[in-house]
Amino acid sequence: MAVSLLTLLLAGFLVPGAAARSASNAVTFTDPTGDSGGAADITTVDVSNDDNGVITLKVSLPNRATAEQLSDILVIAINNDPNASNNRGAYPFVLFVFSQGAQVMRFDGSRFVPFDAPSLRATYSSGPTITFDRADFGISTRLAFFAQIRDQNAKVRDDAPDSSAAYTYVVTIGPPPLAAGPVSALPTVPVHGKAFSLRLPVTRTDSNTALPDVGVTVRCTGRVGKKAISGRGSYNGGVATCTFRVPKTSRGKALKAMLTLGYQGATISRSFSSRIR
Repeated sequence: MAVSLLTLLLAGFLVPGAAARSASNAVTFTDPTGDSGGAADITTVDVSNDDNGVITLKVSLPNRATAEQLSDILVIAINNDPNASNNRGAYPFVLFVFSQGAQVMRFDGSRFVPFDAPSLRATYSSGPTITFDRADFGISTRLAFFAQIRDQNAKVRDDAPDSSAAYTYVVTIGPPPLAAGPVSALPTVPVHGKAFSLRLPVTRTDSNTALPDVGVTVRCTGRVGKKAISGRGSYNGGVATCTFRVPKTSRGKALKAMLTLGYQGATISRSFSSRIR
């Protein structure tokens, strides 16, 4: 993959174009700050896709605010295999980003050759934002990728993720599929005049992972007898929580509560009922 900047310029490149479309299914991948030795420093890679299958990659290079400051080359290797793992193996596509634009190359079995990706667009603000249609790269439901900063002698100056790992991303068209575990109550029986909580673990079934701590909403509704009570919702570490304050004068009454989690257009709800002690 040692391709010089001059070779890329001679091969032609796509000039930075339209801004990224509105997208969802967002995932942020992180890389340590300050490990590039003065070269462009990759700190995060934000990936998302919209319902048309357009994928957006935003690579943050905080120490290169403008494209003109990018004297290094950003290399993004993409594996379109739907069974791609987080290990680096055969990566058929390589995207090169440099100060003048972006270029895609494809491995033809013996070497990398220029590849035409008509949908590819790139803009720049403290790192490039790259958009492309998944169909151009033959991506169906999943892709693996890693990013590198290389100097003009092809020496790797920053690697994201570190070592020989790769990031994996699941393309989701429409709301992501969610699954909830059993709802639990703390305490198991609500007590008058005390706080009472419902907890619900939620995962994405397409990637078998917990949801990120940002972008999740938790709505809490409750009733003691005929009177509505308010609850406070939170989400952390894969678990949604609703916390209520049980009225002091409610001993023996029926409490009914509902927890509703929302994430990128998908919702999941669970209810609970009990007599108050």
